[in-house]
This record gives sequence, C-alpha cells and structure tokens, in this order.
Amino acid sequence: MLAEPFFQIFHSVLQETNVEAYLCGGTVRDLLLNRPFRDVDVVLPDKVFFVAQAFRKKINAPYFVLDQERQIARVVCGGGNWDFSGFRNHTIEGDLKKRDFTINALAIEWNRFYPSRDLSSVLDPFGGLQDLQQRQIRTVAPQSLVDDPLRMLRAFRIRAELDFQIHPAVLTEIEQIHSLIQNVAEERITEELDRIFLQPDSAKTWGSLGNSSLLNSVLPELQPMKGCEQGGYHHLDVWHHTILALEFFEDLILRLGEFFPDHAQFLQEYLDSSTGTLERRCLLKWAMLLHDMGKPATRELKEPGRYRFHGHDHAGADLAEKLLKRLKFSRRDIQVISNLVDQHLRPLNLLNTEQRDYFKFFRGAGTEAIGTILISYGDISAARGPLADVSRTDEFLGLMNDLFRFYREEYYPIVHTPELIKGRDLMVLFQMKPGPQMGQVLKELREAQYSGRIRSREQAIEFAAQWLKSNSPNA
Repeated sequence: MLAEPFFQIFHSVLQETNVEAYLCGGTVRDLLLNRPFRDVDVVLPDKVFFVAQAFRKKINAPYFVLDQERQIARVVCGGGNWDFSGFRNHTIEGDLKKRDFTINALAIEWNRFYPSRDLSSVLDPFGGLQDLQQRQIRTVAPQSLVDDPLRMLRAFRIRAELDFQIHPAVLTEIEQIHSLIQNVAEERITEELDRIFLQPDSAKTWGSLGNSSLLNSVLPELQPMKGCEQGGYHHLDVWHHTILALEFFEDLILRLGEFFPDHAQFLQEYLDSSTGTLERRCLLKWAMLLHDMGKPATRELKEPGRYRFHGHDHAGADLAEKLLKRLKFSRRDIQVISNLVDQHLRPLNLLNTEQRDYFKFFRGAGTEAIGTILISYGDISAARGPLADVSRTDEFLGLMNDLFRFYREEYYPIVHTPELIKGRDLMVLFQMKPGPQMGQVLKELREAQYSGRIRSREQAIEFAAQWLKSNSPNA
C-alpha cells in the first residue's frame, strides 16, 4: 500500500486551499479492516477540480475529468486511482445515501483522520460498521440495485474480495431483478468479472454466482452447462465440473513450489506475464471457466448413463470467442483464451498415448502450451465419475513435470535458434522463386532442425537439395 506519501501530499494541498474533505467508501472500509488498498475516494463540498489538479501537480501524475456535470475527477498514482467528487444531495450524509452497500457508505472527515489515522469518528448513517463486524453485504436503500444494476454483480465481487456473505434480502432482490443487468455496458460487467478472477479462490464466488439467476443474465452462454449430465468419467454436470476444475486449478497455482519445485519460478513468471490486457493467470482462469462450454451442443448418448462430446473443444473455442467479443475483450486476450479452450484436451490425450512425442505436442499446442498443461490439471482432477481413476491425477502430475523440463531444456532452446538457411539462400543456391514450394522447403528444414536431423548450414543445404530432388515433377 503506497498511500502514506500521497496522504502527506494531499494533506498539504488541503492546508493550502483551506478546503474541507472526506475519505469515503471502500477506502474507509479497507482502513477499518486493515486491508491493503490502491484506490482512494475523496469527497469535497466544493472546489473539486481545483483540489484535484493541485494534488496532481504536486505528484506529477495523470489527471482526468470523468464527469464534468457531477464534478468527478481522477488522478492516477501509486498503482491506483484517487477519485475526487462533490457532494451528492448537497451533504456528506446525502452522498452516503447514494452509495451501494452499507459497508461502503462510510466516511470520515480528513482533519479528524489525518495525521493520527484516528478512525473513531467514522460517519455511519446506515449501519455499515455493524455489517463489517458481521461480515455481510447489505444494500443502503431499497432502490440501490435498481439505481445501478451493476451493483448486483458488484455484490459478488465484494464477496470474493472480502470473503463476506451477501445478505439473504439482497439475494432475494437479485432473483427478482437480475435481468436489469442486461442494460449495463459490457465493459463495466467485464471489469467486475475480471476482479473476481483476481482473487486466489474465485471458484467459491463463481459457484455462488452460479446458484443465482444473475449468472444467466450476465453470461447466458453458460446456462446450457447447468444440468448437462456427463456420466462415465464425470460425477457432476458440466457446470459443477467446471467450478470444481477451477477450484483444483487455483489450488495448483497457489502451490507451484510443492508440485513443481524445479519449475515453480518459471511457472510463476509465466502466470505473471501478459501478452494483451490481462495477466495470463486471469486468462487461464477464464479458459478454465469456458473450457467445456462446447459440451452441451455436442452431447451424444453413447450408452445408458454415458455420453460423448466429440469436438467439444473446437466448438467451445468458437463459442468462447463470441462470448469474449461481446464482453469487449482485447483481440489478443480473446486469441489466448479461445486457443486454450481449443487445445485443452491435448495434454490428456498425451497422457493416454504410449509413445509420447513431446516435441510434436508443443508444436501442436502452440504458444500457450504451458497454460494448456496447467488448466488440464484442473480438468482431470475434477473427473470423479464411476469410470475415473483417481491415481491418474498423480500420473498426470508426473507428465506435467516431464513436459515442463522438456520445454525448458530442449524445446525452447531449439525453437529459438536462428534458421540455418533462409529463403534468400534458397533463391541463390537453387534459383528458387518465392512461392508455395519455397514455403514447404523452409517448413521441412525447420522441422528437421528442431528434431536434430540437421545441425549445420552444410547439412541444411544438403537436406534442401535432396528434398527438391525427391519432390521435383520428374522424380
């Protein structure tokens, strides 16, 4: 938490401008819970933009006006946001009345709080302090959810972040008005869903969300998974299998050092990395949630009590792509998630193969092969049906260790070595012209180099000559 240096600077701004200010909302809540926080919510009776800009100038940070009419501005600093706004309903009490949940309808006058950090004078007109003690999420007013339907989803996100329980009255109201969330912009919905996935044990909240009709309105594409029985290797329907798979996956990535002591740092760096907007950790959780969404559409009865889902991986990838586009994901993040869904059976198929060609596996699995291996662990661990062999999970862990070792020691070094000869060499040496034949020769050369059949430029030239001779029209 980087608040203290900025608190000092903000205090100096208030002294210079002689303006009254309040800390509000989640900032006060997290201070009371002694939780780390990145975002600070400041409410002022007047001079909102003046104070925000004065603060921004002192710390040399970006500044944005979010709402000119309602006087809302943002300063981005310390890895978070300082949001400045004016009173709603003319007073601080009126402002708090417009908040979503009682635990966020808290405020403290700045001069009473700082510099002593005294929290004994918190304004609490709606019983938020008691709800903090009882660890429950309760709305401020009867119209809170109707005023902003996104708050229904936010209740589950806060549940994930704080491990609180949503008050039964709130859950009852959500069941009555859940369809209103369809009027909320997709970007706002996606932000809340991503924040759920940021929690290390998000599976619990997704399970709770799945018990609510809200999931059907937020992600209607997943509704067919509920009640879609599988039989055979699975003891749960597709939806509950998915939640259990996510739970196993999250447990795995929290215990990398225990499962993969030789590869834990490498895997942690992979999970922390990003090729688009989101960290791979979050992308893999999305893929885990969506990995079997193609099953309902591909289900066929094989025999009484057993079904087959031929092609559900490819069908699921197509469905996932459409869903993520609707949620306004970045193009790169969509590619990664849909590719993970498309490839999620590869590691399991490799487990069932006697002659395991690791090189072929990584070539086929593509750029996200490591992630594909990780999510497959969740999939196989969640299979507990009458035909499932629980000991296979331990066997699969051994395969995962072998695959990580092969990737780091053999595959990655090979595929990142330069080509022994390039297209321009073929043009000079064999008078070839760019085209399909040249592309095929280069592909065969690369495969031969990867497999170790050729290791020098001379061998590559000889290989190309032999290939062209064998594949010429007169051969």
